[in-house]
Amino acid sequence: MTDPVYVTRIKPPLALRTMLSVLVSIAILLISFFRSPGNTIRPHDTLYYVLILCLIFSTLLEVYLILLALRKATEMKWSTDTLQIHNRMIPAPEIKSFHIDGPLVGILPKNTRIVPLSLCFRFTDDRTQAIESLHAWAEMNGVRLKYGRFVKWM
Repeated sequence: MTDPVYVTRIKPPLALRTMLSVLVSIAILLISFFRSPGNTIRPHDTLYYVLILCLIFSTLLEVYLILLALRKATEMKWSTDTLQIHNRMIPAPEIKSFHIDGPLVGILPKNTRIVPLSLCFRFTDDRTQAIESLHAWAEMNGVRLKYGRFVKWM
């Protein structure tokens, strides 16, 4: 006999705060880069190349965040004791807690302190119904729910 499966649509988080902070760092790096265009003698060549590397890294990070935000919605499926998110099966005993920050939901696996970005999402369907179902699933499987801000990592 198969377990009943509940399916809901999810999207990656829209990281506006992160995007804005990366844009500010790019602006600061560009100002530093073009501050003295007439200066042909650079006393710190190493610092100049580090500045260029930081600029490239920040630009690539911004492009990654934009592409992540524009990604299409996928499905999250949960049965009685497992979650399937982005074609990854997560058994309930491997989940330490769910973190809920407004529309954003993060799944914190055991043995980690930071929520991976791949396990961070927002519901696209009826949000209140999905949160209620998530709360019932977490209560049934003994997984804690925490409300408030949480740390995410790439």
